[in-house]
Amino acid sequence: MAIFALVAIVYQAWAVGAVLFSAILTHHPEAISEIMVEILTVFILVEVLGVSVRFMRANRIDVRDLVDVTLAIIFREIWVGMFSGAVHWQELIALAALTAVLGGLRLLMTRQRGLGIAESDRDPE
Repeated sequence: MAIFALVAIVYQAWAVGAVLFSAILTHHPEAISEIMVEILTVFILVEVLGVSVRFMRANRIDVRDLVDVTLAIIFREIWVGMFSGAVHWQELIALAALTAVLGGLRLLMTRQRGLGIAESDRDPE
């Protein structure tokens, strides 16, 4: 999985360069949205690579890692929808609700982990 993600990152970086070169040559204003979509895709692939590496090291996937990747994908879809102008208000409300739930879940998991660490470090007095 990590090798696949690494190959995908290299391919996507090549695609970013090609779109950027094309945008410079053609002077199209729509090219900025294409460049942003390609760059956001690279960010998602980097997240997937990070999760794959952590999985190979620990032989388990933390739920926070899955939430992080899911949030990155949702943010990319929001940006793509905003750039293309094809997103409807119902979709924005649904994505906002999903983002709020996942963000709350991640915050809750982070706080619980912090409390668990703090309790284990206390002196047994």
